[in-house]
Amino acid sequence: MRRQDSKIPITILTGFLGAGKTTLLNNLIESSQKKLALIINEFGELGIDGELVLDAEDQVLELNNGCLCCTVQGDLTKILLKLHNDERTFDQIVIETTGLANPAPVAELIYFDPLINSKFYVDGVLTVFDAVNSGRVLASPEGLKQVVYADKILVSKLDLYDDFELAKLSEINPLATVVACEYGKLSDLESLLDLGGFNVDVLSLGSEKHSHSHMTSLSLSKNGVVNNARFRQWVGSVLFDMSDVVYRMKGIVNLSGVEGSTIFQSVHRLFEDELSGRSYGDLNRLVIIGEGLQDSVLKEGFFACFEE
Repeated sequence: MRRQDSKIPITILTGFLGAGKTTLLNNLIESSQKKLALIINEFGELGIDGELVLDAEDQVLELNNGCLCCTVQGDLTKILLKLHNDERTFDQIVIETTGLANPAPVAELIYFDPLINSKFYVDGVLTVFDAVNSGRVLASPEGLKQVVYADKILVSKLDLYDDFELAKLSEINPLATVVACEYGKLSDLESLLDLGGFNVDVLSLGSEKHSHSHMTSLSLSKNGVVNNARFRQWVGSVLFDMSDVVYRMKGIVNLSGVEGSTIFQSVHRLFEDELSGRSYGDLNRLVIIGEGLQDSVLKEGFFACFEE
């Protein structure tokens, strides 16, 4: 999401069981010039991943016997505040979730808790995707959401399954950058710590529709001016009335009474917008990703926001 210099950025690292998150984390620690604080969440009373992270004893804080998406959010709040008040300084925090976690509630905690939000922000969601077990991952509701909510997807184990098509993941989540990653190595690992959710270059400009099973991405575009009040009312109704089916939205709109274009995005019930600082022309663009989307309802609602 947007850069906020007064706050500490957080990267949410997710991926299904055995995808290679810890391997990637080790490579990040070895290569990054930043001082990282690591929060490693394991499902079980006895933590193992923390011991597998190289030379980072003073940086690792473990959350055991629970999943960040459901049972230990209170502990996460305490740890984040502890880190903020620690005499050591950290440039960035990496939260590694369990392989069974939905990353959206973790991001929601950071944004909806006023105290946490005053000190931290989510730089992005990074997902490690297991190509060998792609069928099992995409058949799991948690695995599928890890793909949908990602800002960047690193596809692992392609050396064992080189027939996997990266385009399949782009069809599920056209908002994410999808790249191959062998043994947790990437030419520019440091870029993973500066994902920036308002990268408008990834927006689809067409009216294409992609589906994966019951998961759908819908792209809408229309020239004109969008009524500011109607648009915000519509977005609010989508986020709360359709939160069970609409997972992500991202777009550029020309709002009435606003100079220049406005960039916005939502992740589950989270919504952020900011002025782009320049105009992207008269074309308004919107990408919606969700499960069993009612295309006609969403189109009608979005187009009804336009001024005559």
